[in-house]
Amino acid sequence: MKIDLKKRRVHSLPVVKQVKKVKGRFGFSLLNFLVMSALFISVGFFVFNIGKSILDSVELYYNNRELEARINDLYYEKEVLLEAQENLLSDAEIELMAKDKLGLIKPGEVVYILENIN
Repeated sequence: MKIDLKKRRVHSLPVVKQVKKVKGRFGFSLLNFLVMSALFISVGFFVFNIGKSILDSVELYYNNRELEARINDLYYEKEVLLEAQENLLSDAEIELMAKDKLGLIKPGEVVYILENIN
């Protein structure tokens, strides 16, 4: 506070004039409109990213399930092939293939050929 000694009056500090707010068509000030627009865009961006993340997670989940099913199928196929390999490497299977495919016989065996009689 200032005291004017000549007039002996007490003056308060100068009053700051209030700035008249410029209001737009709908009664909002331009600053409020810009803040609300920025907030709306930010929230929209956030919701879009969350939604995209959820969709990506769901897609990855289903891809993972498909791959796990494929892995299980391949393990089963591997077991079947290993069993077939063991059978093919056995002496009895090799002997059977040699007789059927190549017409080979063991020493001392007699081969009989049957003809169709109609």
